[in-house]
Amino acid sequence: MVANFKKKGKRNSAKKFLLHTVGVAAIILLVVLVVVDVRVYKRRQELHFQVSNLEQQIKDIQTSNDNLTQKIQNQDNPQYMEKIAREELDLQRPGEKAVSFIMPETLPQNTEASQKNPWSKWFGNVLNMITGKK
Repeated sequence: MVANFKKKGKRNSAKKFLLHTVGVAAIILLVVLVVVDVRVYKRRQELHFQVSNLEQQIKDIQTSNDNLTQKIQNQDNPQYMEKIAREELDLQRPGEKAVSFIMPETLPQNTEASQKNPWSKWFGNVLNMITGKK
């Protein structure tokens, strides 16, 4: 019976070793698959971002193309040519007078008041209210 026990012990330890080895290999394989999956996911996100950018560029180029096509079609239109001549080249018909409006530059009204801190402004306003000044 003792000899029989030793054989079972060797078999059990061999089975345990094999089971542990397979378990460790499975865990390593699982970790490798997760790492590869994360890399694939990141690459997919990068490609999706690139596709979105390229689609936006296509839309922008298509819009620009449509505008240029419209301008090409309007080159034979005399009203369009007159509009462009007036707006971009500041041309006018004979006998017309051009009027330009020049807007005055706005200067900061009270630079001294804008540089004060909020507390001094508040105390100044309170003092003005007490003395009756505006």
